[in-house]
Amino acid sequence: MKNIVNPIPSTIDELKQNTRSFTTKSEQIEYLAEIKYVFQRAMSQDKNKDKENYSSDIKKIIKYAEKEINNLGGKPEKWIEYPLVTNITDYNDIKRSMKEEGRLNEWVEWMLSNVEPSEKEHIGIKEILVWSYNDSVLRQAKLDCIEQDKEYNELLWNALNLDDKFVEHLKRQLKKEDVIVSRGVSTVKFFPEKRFHELVLRTIKQEGTDWNTVKRKLNHHTKDDERIIIIEVSNHEGEMRPQIQFYTEDSIEPYKVMESTFKKKLTAYRKHIRNLPLLSNNK
Repeated sequence: MKNIVNPIPSTIDELKQNTRSFTTKSEQIEYLAEIKYVFQRAMSQDKNKDKENYSSDIKKIIKYAEKEINNLGGKPEKWIEYPLVTNITDYNDIKRSMKEEGRLNEWVEWMLSNVEPSEKEHIGIKEILVWSYNDSVLRQAKLDCIEQDKEYNELLWNALNLDDKFVEHLKRQLKKEDVIVSRGVSTVKFFPEKRFHELVLRTIKQEGTDWNTVKRKLNHHTKDDERIIIIEVSNHEGEMRPQIQFYTEDSIEPYKVMESTFKKKLTAYRKHIRNLPLLSNNK
């Protein structure tokens, strides 16, 4: 957690100082939420203290954290955006559902962009690289478990000790799609399915760059052998969410994109639209 001398503050002043050490609002919210939960759990588990007479400093810290979280925009709907897996077996268990949602590559990119080498273990004369998820992901995973009343120590331990085989497995998944991730930043900006990418460009050219307008108007700019449908599908958490499905005459299965992914990708199109070759709308 950054280079904070006292990550668990004992006064509001310490909490304010620690919070300021984080540069983004999301990081500040995550830190404040973690501190709030730490002290709330301590109060609930300490049977030797009368909660009404609990340290006024602790109560003030909790109230201050809650207030600041609201001032910063409130906590997100979900702390962590994707399932956090730490080994090949768990990855394979979730892989199919993520592929059906059209978010498999996006999920793998996210994992690879948030892992970093931590150390090398010496086994005989062979060195094995050990990886770990970064602080932000670890904090998000912990908060997610706390809110769901799940144990998180084993998950965090595994997330701090990823083996090289797991990371290489993720890289091989992206190589199949010609996706490259390096230095924690994915080079993928646009939709990897060429014809869907071209459809998005045609639609943007005619309708502008508002993501919701582009989504609704995709069907107006398809070619004769192309078709768009938007349906509700269950995500990996069992929640129903909109999914865009792109069919072509020669496709066995549609290209699938969750609405949330579509919205994010449109940001890249907006940023680079002036440099993109906009195609004609010939049917």
